[in-house]
Amino acid sequence: WGDQNLVISDAASDLDIDAFGVDLGLGVPVVAVQMRKSKGECCMEYRIYSLREPPVLLHKITGGEFFSAADTDLDGRVEIWTNDAGSVDGFENFHLSDLDFAPPAVLRFERGRLLDASSEFRPYFDQKIADERAQLNPQDLLDFKTSDGKLAKVSGVPADRLLHLRSVKVKVLEIVWSY
Repeated sequence: WGDQNLVISDAASDLDIDAFGVDLGLGVPVVAVQMRKSKGECCMEYRIYSLREPPVLLHKITGGEFFSAADTDLDGRVEIWTNDAGSVDGFENFHLSDLDFAPPAVLRFERGRLLDASSEFRPYFDQKIADERAQLNPQDLLDFKTSDGKLAKVSGVPADRLLHLRSVKVKVLEIVWSY
């Protein structure tokens, strides 16, 4: 904008323009940028700037491993697909790397308010649940149900058995999160 500059980050290990010139439901064309300040951080920050003069930061969303804006169902409204990595990193002593995925979320702006639109994409979540269930066998579930769920080291329980039960617990959590 003429001689104006807008610095969106003075230091970032990852920076990506996700959307440019689209209306995310805020009534103005925007540029949406996802960034991570350092490689060690679990989550990206999603910044949405207006493309009107002068540019203004409209919204900031944090806590996702990624952000991806798209009109997925082709209804003229743009959704922001992400996950809630920030809330589960360290949950029950699991790291993000221990999980196949963090809880998915679909967000949308309506009349300037950020809303959770996940319930509109039930087939997507039903498929995630079905995929996770297919990876569990009944004996593994029974073994997990009879454990204390904490899966702390207990004398007499082999380390490989505890590791297996942790992987079952991860699958169960992923199913619950998809609901």
